[in-house]
Amino acid sequence: MFERVNDRDFCEILNGIMASTSVDNHGHQFTKGVFEDWIEKIENDPQRRVMHLNHDDHNIIGEILDLKIVDTGDCLELHGKYGIYEGREDVLNKIQSGELRGLSVTAVDYVNTTKEEWQEIEPDISITTLGEELQSVVPFLEGEDVKYRFEVQKSIEGAAIISVAAGVITVARTTVDLWRWYQSLDEEAQENTEVTININHNYDISEMDADELLDLVKEITED
Repeated sequence: MFERVNDRDFCEILNGIMASTSVDNHGHQFTKGVFEDWIEKIENDPQRRVMHLNHDDHNIIGEILDLKIVDTGDCLELHGKYGIYEGREDVLNKIQSGELRGLSVTAVDYVNTTKEEWQEIEPDISITTLGEELQSVVPFLEGEDVKYRFEVQKSIEGAAIISVAAGVITVARTTVDLWRWYQSLDEEAQENTEVTININHNYDISEMDADELLDLVKEITED
């Protein structure tokens, strides 16, 4: 059990399945390593345990009390125990009626920067892809030692949203690396991935061929 985030009372304590390693209804799949990373981050940061309705930071409904990985024999499931705060009986009623039929997890982290510093940053690169592709793209970013923010949503879209801030030369190199990463994805992942370079204009490199990419890199370095 995690330590309490605050002393607010609960109107109900519930249990649910947040995610599993089997392919879900949206064709997404997570690994045990992703679950272990989520548990560690949520355990170490109380604010990650605060629950919001529809990922709205201003709509707080409760907090996560415990997380554990359960082996069902067919797959691994991430089980959660969570409390709904008193005064949010409206949410409890929606859960009990079936209107709200699932939990979701959003993991947000800042690499080589802080949440406060990031407020003053204008990202140079934006990446939206499937959540399970996060681990495949991160090595390309770590190799350049850039500042970036990533958000992984295990929700309807199951998206990973990554924003990158870097100098011009680093942006040029990272643009090439990310284009190669995009080319390595399977067809389904490519259909759900967009990589945008925000230098003077927005350029979607997932739509480019090698010659167009080269022209963009020249434009970035000349600017």
